[in-house]
Amino acid sequence: VNDSGVMAFNLIIPLMLVEGESPELEILSDDETMTRFYQYEYNVASMIGDDALHATASCDYMSKGEMRICATVYVGDITTTNVRNLLMSLTQAYPPVGNAKHLLDRAGDHWSKTDVSKRLPVPVHN
Repeated sequence: VNDSGVMAFNLIIPLMLVEGESPELEILSDDETMTRFYQYEYNVASMIGDDALHATASCDYMSKGEMRICATVYVGDITTTNVRNLLMSLTQAYPPVGNAKHLLDRAGDHWSKTDVSKRLPVPVHN
């Protein structure tokens, strides 16, 4: 998720893993000069926030005849201010790319369409 105003993140939830393999997720520094690797674990989701550079690490499970499956869930407080940036961040086919109205029509579905005080909590920065 990019430029959401710290109002969105995505969760990566491992569903099927290949045991004994190297880490599957790359986390890159802002300038992309440093990479750290993360090993998925069952029952542990990874939360990735605004502008976090990440990628799938190189892997090939063909010799084992296995595969890794993860679910990615985007969570966000959709507003007229961030809807275009959210749409540009998404890598899947739904919601339709560039269709801000489609996404805004669903804003508040999980909290409240009528009470704007019910929103995704805003992080407190010290």
